[in-house]
Amino acid sequence: MKKGKVFKIFAVCIVMTVMLANLCGCGSKKSKVTDKWDFTDLIHNGETLNAMDPNVDPSFKSTDGKNFEFSINGNKRTGVLEKNDDGSYAMIFNGKTKSMELTIDGDKMTIVQKDISLEMHFKKK
Repeated sequence: MKKGKVFKIFAVCIVMTVMLANLCGCGSKKSKVTDKWDFTDLIHNGETLNAMDPNVDPSFKSTDGKNFEFSINGNKRTGVLEKNDDGSYAMIFNGKTKSMELTIDGDKMTIVQKDISLEMHFKKK
């Protein structure tokens, strides 16, 4: 076999290996605030309520990563997300920063409202 042909085969193998390695990284996307989320449970003043409780129905939706819709106990409110330096989001309702903060860790999202000791957990759909 000629040296040129061996080099071409070797070069093609290298290119294919690099392309395959790049494809492997595609499956490890981080969750985003625009993903769809299912409510799992909430903790209020130390008491845990899960998604099976008919009195608990929080939902969160953001299609653009900036505006959001948040609903709990039949009260639907809209607002704006402001990304913090640590990667969390401040949830702003009616132009005023509320004491609600949203964080995403893997496939879990947590919304915390500190002033009433409320913590809501969601999982990525």
